[in-house]
Amino acid sequence: MARIALNKRHFDEAERLLKEIIKTDQTIGPVYRLLGNVYQAKGDSVLSKKFNVRAQDLAEITTLNDTIIDRIALISRSEAYLSKQIDDALKSANPEWAQRLFNQALLYIPDNKYIISKAVKFYFRMNLGEKALPYLDKNLQNFQNDFGEMKDVSYLLSRKGFFAESIPYYLRANKLEPDSIGLIGNFAMSYWKVNQKDSATTLMDRLYEKNRNNPDVLASEVNFMIGSENKDKAKFFLNRLKVVAPSEPKIPKLSGRIAEMEGATDASLQLFERAFNVDPSDLEIARKLESYYIEHQMWHKAVSLLRSALKYHPNESVLLEELGTLLVSCPDQNLQNIPEGLEFAERAFFNISSSLTTVTAAGKDLVIGNAMKRDFTTATHYMNVTLNIARSSNAPQSYVQGLMKLADELRYLSNQP
Repeated sequence: MARIALNKRHFDEAERLLKEIIKTDQTIGPVYRLLGNVYQAKGDSVLSKKFNVRAQDLAEITTLNDTIIDRIALISRSEAYLSKQIDDALKSANPEWAQRLFNQALLYIPDNKYIISKAVKFYFRMNLGEKALPYLDKNLQNFQNDFGEMKDVSYLLSRKGFFAESIPYYLRANKLEPDSIGLIGNFAMSYWKVNQKDSATTLMDRLYEKNRNNPDVLASEVNFMIGSENKDKAKFFLNRLKVVAPSEPKIPKLSGRIAEMEGATDASLQLFERAFNVDPSDLEIARKLESYYIEHQMWHKAVSLLRSALKYHPNESVLLEELGTLLVSCPDQNLQNIPEGLEFAERAFFNISSSLTTVTAAGKDLVIGNAMKRDFTTATHYMNVTLNIARSSNAPQSYVQGLMKLADELRYLSNQP
């Protein structure tokens, strides 16, 4: 009906209908996209952009819970049907449902290589890596000639701290594409992390000997030497990089990391700030600066930084959650903006790429923010959902206990006149 109203140029009616849907379901991407189109038609480019960005957080479709379709999915042993349901679940904002479908698929169709691949990546992205470990060998065998799969899984494993498990994937990827500079640097660091230091240094030495004047190789060498805590060699390769490519944008960031190694906090901060000005899309630098600002109670800088980073990563769920947290409960009350903070927290809560850790953190923001508005009905709803997610995802007991304490405080406040 809203689309018909838009086509008939009944913009106010289309806007009203879409907002009614959003009141009860904040998970459907096409609704936000259509609302963006309505505002574009009304000449409001600011709201149009806002709702189109919001649409990118979300699913193209929404999985339906507690329906006949869901019950069929949970008893189905059809590869085609379950595969489609999993694809739909991965496009939705419902990781718990996706997890149930993977459990079903891996039990009854355990040899489907595409389901195994999706399951491995899903579990690691949701910080449930232990569930993926039994399937790593089979996935490696299934895709041993697929460089993209080998690279993606090896990066994911090392990023999540599974260094030993990443090495067979790196070995295979390196055999398929032996000249991949970025791959070799990460491969060497995984070797280093499992104490195979000779193998790590051999990889990096060979890389340098073949590419002495390549800025990307020199930057990779600096990164590796920093990671392996070899400050002198890190400085050597950084100086070499400054000679070969003096305008290389990575230089301030690498210099900042070396200053950080030396304990020169003020110098590293200045260099990281310069690096962020050079490349404000660098998420690693944004996170470093944000941590520093929060640790040192530089609240205004933290909020400003997160807003800047979101211009380049508008759908990055961690940034959305952290900005939501600051706007809801910043110790500097002049920076608090409860309605805007709730909007960022809600986006993180329903974001399709959010890990369960991010979802529960955003849920906590939504509880606190709505309680501050004295909307105890909404706060209680998010409290119950967040507690269920934390328990089902085996969150640390101390974290669950903290949520339970928050639930008790919420009940007390909601009973006050």
